[in-house]
Amino acid sequence: MILTSKRIIEGGHLDAPGAEKTWQGRPHDLIAFDEGAQLDEFKVAFVIQWLRSATPGQRCRVIIATTPPIPEWKNGKLVDYGSG
Repeated sequence: MILTSKRIIEGGHLDAPGAEKTWQGRPHDLIAFDEGAQLDEFKVAFVIQWLRSATPGQRCRVIIATTPPIPEWKNGKLVDYGSG
C-alpha cells in the first residue's frame, strides 16, 4: 500500500523456512509483528536487524503485539491453556 506521503506499508509473513531472509538488507522505519507469542524467536531477531531508516533523523520502532492467554475454568479450577 502506498500512502499519500510516499510512504509504503509492506505486509508479509514468517511461516515458510527462510522467510525471514526476504526482509534482509532493506531498511524499515517500523517493523510490527502480530501474535508475537507464536513467532520463532530467531526469525524475529533476524528481521529486527533491518530496523533503520533511509531518512536521516527518522525515529524507528519495533512493535510485537500479542493476545495474552485467557484462563479457563476446568473442573472448578482456573487453568491457563495459553489460548486467547
